Amino acid sequence: MHDLLQQMGREIVRQESPQKPKERSRIWSYEDALDILAKNMGSDKIQGIMLCSPKPTTVQLKGQFLKMKNLRFLIIHNLNSFGCLEYLPNELRFLDWPGYPFSSLPSNFCPKKLVALNMSRSRLENQFTQIFSSETLKYVNLSWCEYIRKLPDLSQAPNIKELDLKYCTNLVEVHDSVGRLQKLEVWELSNCTKLQILPSYLMMKSLASLTLTGCSSLKKFPDISQEMECLGKLALHSTGICELPSSFGNLIGLKTLFLGNHSLYLPSSIYKLQHIERLSLYGDVIFPKELKNDRRPPCDSFKGLSQYIFPSLNYLSLSFFKIRAEIDFILTSFCPLSLESLYITDSNVVTLPKFFGIFERLHTLFIERCNELLEIPSLPQSIIKVLTSNCHSLDSQLSSKLFLQFGEILGLPPNISCLGVRSDISMDPQLSSRISQEVSEYAIILPGHEIPDWFNHQSVERSISFWMGPKFPTFGLCVAFGMEDDYSDYCYHVDISVNGNRRTFRRGVLFKNRFDHLWFYCRPPSSLQKQFQDLNLGCRNHVELFCEIFFPPFAPKKSTPFIKGMGVHVECICAHSPPQNSGIFCDNYEEVQPRCGQISKRIVHKRLRPSLLRGPGFILRRQLCHTLCLTRSTSHQQLLKAQKISINNSRKRKKPLVERSCI
Repeated sequence: MHDLLQQMGREIVRQESPQKPKERSRIWSYEDALDILAKNMGSDKIQGIMLCSPKPTTVQLKGQFLKMKNLRFLIIHNLNSFGCLEYLPNELRFLDWPGYPFSSLPSNFCPKKLVALNMSRSRLENQFTQIFSSETLKYVNLSWCEYIRKLPDLSQAPNIKELDLKYCTNLVEVHDSVGRLQKLEVWELSNCTKLQILPSYLMMKSLASLTLTGCSSLKKFPDISQEMECLGKLALHSTGICELPSSFGNLIGLKTLFLGNHSLYLPSSIYKLQHIERLSLYGDVIFPKELKNDRRPPCDSFKGLSQYIFPSLNYLSLSFFKIRAEIDFILTSFCPLSLESLYITDSNVVTLPKFFGIFERLHTLFIERCNELLEIPSLPQSIIKVLTSNCHSLDSQLSSKLFLQFGEILGLPPNISCLGVRSDISMDPQLSSRISQEVSEYAIILPGHEIPDWFNHQSVERSISFWMGPKFPTFGLCVAFGMEDDYSDYCYHVDISVNGNRRTFRRGVLFKNRFDHLWFYCRPPSSLQKQFQDLNLGCRNHVELFCEIFFPPFAPKKSTPFIKGMGVHVECICAHSPPQNSGIFCDNYEEVQPRCGQISKRIVHKRLRPSLLRGPGFILRRQLCHTLCLTRSTSHQQLLKAQKISINNSRKRKKPLVERSCI
């Protein structure tokens, strides 16, 4: 709602009774609502009341709502009370009372018209069955209610669409009737650590999302009595389930599946789930190897890619896998050409499949804390981000190879030096177009501490600089992060300065890197051009990059990471840096850059006047290689011509000072 509409509506309601808030239909002011409840000044004219205290407030509530029999909307936040509540109006449609301070609802409360209920973090125990007697009830939030032990019969509330019970840490049992709610769409039970009993069968044709992550006491998953096409997301991470029923294959609509504990055996019906797009496996998940209908994995060959087990898979995550043969089976059987993201953490993976480089859509590869990883055969041309942190088995030779290959994918030539404005090195037009238009950023993190040689600018400091022309070139930044004995999370931020104007280049967090790492980052020139669009860039512009490290406030400081060095790979114009023996030229070079091949007398006097006033004035004209013919000289250096100008007579000159070449 627009603020003006809200103000207009509130003013209309205020005009109902300017002096007596209890005579208005709605109470939204904190002071008015608190005064009405504390002094028991309600009336049957009040249809909605909102009390959102800015700080914890205590009010003794007992029979205050007896005078508000027509109350339909009740919102109370941050309010404490004691004793017991005697009455709530049965006309309530919307009850939003997180932190409800009483152990039970009033015994005479029978909300037949209730639509939405939010009593998260309340002290409710088991005397709350009457709230499920409404056929109009659609939304129920009882999350973080640590005293609830059993969810009662919900058959009298068949129209519930959302049921949130996450972090009900003492919930043990869910009534069988819940498994037959035909309108239920979202069912949240994550981190109910004592949950043991679910409905025996699930017959829920509208269920779209079911989350059981963290239900460590749950040993059995319900049978699926019929095919469920709507269930698209199922999360079973970190449960106590060791085996799934054979009817699991009836979940034919699944697109996102999270599975796993320390050891989970899957039925052969798992292969009926042909619409899986996102698959996350936690722990040693054992797949059946005897496949029916000749649906066999292609093993080490990428021929017959249509035979992959999950042909629509685009996201695959493996965590805490110890059985190496199972890892190899999954990587060679579940990775079709549609795969876009691959995450492997804390697993005994040794190598990726040899056909890994042919993937056409893979853009993200994360391999973390895999101490046995020895090889990544090749990177696909579609790759955007690569992270291999805390994989100490990767040697520096492999890291250098992957760095070089990543640069080639971006179209960065391996051999480059400080160049002039006219460069014979050109990028692949297709790769250049891909960098500038399709992708926002490229990044790769690999173990190592030495900047590769193909970065033509290198520094052991926290900053590095180069010169560029009027448009941003494609350049990549490499930073070597060093670690001491221990490891912890730390943040980094990189700023970029163009002619003294400093902006943010990249900020992020590096999590628990035990070893030295190289971080490479590349942004397309178009994004930098847009970031500095307010600057009037000249023919020569000084670019400087700064990197800093700091600890986030939530992370304890265990060690002090440091920057070992920085490198930039860029097609620059540093070969035409200004002479260092001319104080006037060097101090003011950025201010007198010629545009379109000429410098006006007004610019000369405006920008060099401080130097002219100190003594005889000299204007140094510099021949630009892209506007004038090169001057022949044995040293191949550009020659500068100095011409003395009288300050008093300079106003008589009408023509602009045009650059001239001299021999």
